[in-house]
Amino acid sequence: MYCHNCGKDVIEGGVYCSFCGSTLDHPRDDAGGRPLYLLKPVFLSIKMLAATVAWQIFLTLWAMVIFGIVGVLMISHFGWDTSHWYFVITAGAVFFVMTPVAYIIIMLNRYTRTEYRFYKDRLEYWEGYFRLRKKQLRYADMIEINLKRGILQRLSQLGDIVISSSATSASDGIAESGIRIFDIYEPDPVFNYLKKNVRSGAAS
Repeated sequence: MYCHNCGKDVIEGGVYCSFCGSTLDHPRDDAGGRPLYLLKPVFLSIKMLAATVAWQIFLTLWAMVIFGIVGVLMISHFGWDTSHWYFVITAGAVFFVMTPVAYIIIMLNRYTRTEYRFYKDRLEYWEGYFRLRKKQLRYADMIEINLKRGILQRLSQLGDIVISSSATSASDGIAESGIRIFDIYEPDPVFNYLKKNVRSGAAS
C-alpha cells in the first residue's frame, strides 16, 4: 500500500502516513469510480528558473536588437532628444525579468492542474497548459518504464517516470505514444509499483 501524497510504502490498514502525516486513502476497487492511488507533481521553482535561462538570454538579446532598431527609427522620424540606448536597455530589462516570470506562471498553472490516477488496469491523467486534457494508458499497453532524475531533482528527492507505450488515448481523440510522469516526490515506490503492473498487465 502506498501513500497517495508522498508515494511511500506504508503499513496496510493505517490511518495516517508515517512519513508525511497525510490521511491514507486505502486501495479500493475502481468500480465506484475511485482510483487506487492519486499523485500530483511537485512544483520546484529553482528548476523552472534554470529551464528558462537559454530562452531568457535569447529573448533579451532579441528584444534589445529589435527595440534598438525601432528606437533609432522613431528618434529619426520624430526628432526626439534621446538616445536609442534608452529603448535597448528598457526592452532588455523588461524581457529579462518577464521571461522567467511568464514561464513560471504558465508552468505553475500546469502543475496545479496535473493529476495522475492509478486504477486496477490503467493510468488516467489530466494535464495541459491552458486546456486540460484527460488521457488514459492501460498497463497492458506499457512497453517500457524508466526512472530519470536531474541534479536538482536528486537534491529535492524528485524524479520523472517515463513510460513508453504502443498508444495513449486522449479525450480529444489525439493518440500519443507514452507519457512522462514528472516531478514526483520520492518516486521509487511509485516506479516499483508501475513496473510490477507492467509485468502483470493489471494492478494487484
